Amino acid sequence: MPIHRMRAASRAVILAGVAAAALFAADSASTGPAQAQGVPANVREQTAFDVRFLQTEFMVAALSCGRPDYQNFYNTFVTRFGGPLKRHADVLKSHFVREYGKQGPNKLDSFATKLANEASLRSMQQVTFCQDTGLVMERVASLDAASLDSFSTSFARSIETVAVIGR
Repeated sequence: MPIHRMRAASRAVILAGVAAAALFAADSASTGPAQAQGVPANVREQTAFDVRFLQTEFMVAALSCGRPDYQNFYNTFVTRFGGPLKRHADVLKSHFVREYGKQGPNKLDSFATKLANEASLRSMQQVTFCQDTGLVMERVASLDAASLDSFSTSFARSIETVAVIGR
């Protein structure tokens, strides 16, 4: 398949994923990034991984897309959803300490770095990464704090679908 058709197909899958995340945000079943990373998690922990995944996508877009509005969005996102982000960060910390003991904080840092590196690779490999992430930002801008968890789970699942299709 020519590169421009692969990009168009990838973009269509991402946009379909964004639409699915919007439509099926109430679905709480998950096979999100924690499982993709080989980290076992219960539903509460899985949601924390999914929220961190979405936050990381926004952070990478803010840093790599060269758009001040994305930087402003990220800052607003962190401020607006600070309570849920902190709660999920605490769940992640507890998970990694339980799983790895004293090495938990280092393992959590490694995990967060790996998420950021993978998002950065996507930003370099997918021509439409910035545009697509902007569409996700628009959707998240309309969410309330209670909807963040389910949206994050649906979004993480949509990115995994793109990764599987792209292999």
